[in-house]
Amino acid sequence: MNSRVITKENKKEIANRIKQIRLQRNFDINEFAAILYVSPFSIKQWEEGKRIPNLEKIKLIAFIFKTTPEWLLYGE
Repeated sequence: MNSRVITKENKKEIANRIKQIRLQRNFDINEFAAILYVSPFSIKQWEEGKRIPNLEKIKLIAFIFKTTPEWLLYGE
C-alpha cells in the first residue's frame, strides 16, 4: 500500500467512499458499526470527514466489502 500523506481533501473523499459503501448496501449507521466492531459515533465521525479509520479498519472495510484499501484511501 502507498505511503502517501492524507490531506484534508483526502479525508472528505475517504468519508464519501465509506458512506457510499454503507448506503449501497442499505446499512444504517448502527448496522454498519456493528459489522466493523466500532461505535455508531465512530461511523459518523468517519462519514463527516472528522476522523479516518485506522489502517486495521480500512483493511477490514476493504475485505468485508470486497474493495481495496487503496480505493478507500485514494480512489484507486
